Amino acid sequence: MESKPTVFTLKKVEPTYRLFAICPGGLDVVLKKEIEALPAKILATYPGGVEFEGKLDLAYRATLKLRTASRVLLLLKDFKNIFKPEELYEAIQKIDWDRTFSPPSTFAVYVTESQSEAKERRIPVNPQFWALKAKDAIVDQFTKRFNLRPDIDRTDPDITIRLHLHDQRLKVYLDLSGESMHERGYRGKTLEAPIKERLHFLRSFLRFGHTLNRSSAHRNPDCTRLVSLSIWIHELERS
Repeated sequence: MESKPTVFTLKKVEPTYRLFAICPGGLDVVLKKEIEALPAKILATYPGGVEFEGKLDLAYRATLKLRTASRVLLLLKDFKNIFKPEELYEAIQKIDWDRTFSPPSTFAVYVTESQSEAKERRIPVNPQFWALKAKDAIVDQFTKRFNLRPDIDRTDPDITIRLHLHDQRLKVYLDLSGESMHERGYRGKTLEAPIKERLHFLRSFLRFGHTLNRSSAHRNPDCTRLVSLSIWIHELERS
């Protein structure tokens, strides 16, 4: 009797991504505790944010639940020894951008730079010019491969790419947040100086931190950063 061949099924392994949550200076300690509670593995903590890793569902949960973060970025690629705009252009061209978005989509590119104090100072980077070179690299790749080009939209882009250059090391991020996470588009009208939700959360966390858990009303459904009315009342009664 002829035996049937053995069929092996390969399980698809979901990739692990390096993520970076941006926060205002001084909030990184609180942000780190929030990320650990997701839970997620912390890779590094900086004055302006926390680097961590996880699957794509963790990235989505981070944008939904983090209350002290202003943005969540997903690392696409990093490059070393980027000194000139021409080297930036070549590096950006090495990324397969059609795996991230398609030509009908609009996009925007932003560049920031930092440098260690111990490093010898050099000519500062012009963020707008470097962003223009990165934009040209992306557009040229789409034009060459598909004879189509995506449009630039700095007001309301479908895709936002953020580049950070530190000591000539370039990190290319995909912004998962869109507009700043404290906004979320729910405000119809604001006062002259509204308190940002993450700053109020910090006040509440420092005062009532032991009571602010994931089951409390302080949680943020729909990413609106709305704060529990009971916390406000309790805080007013104590003040």
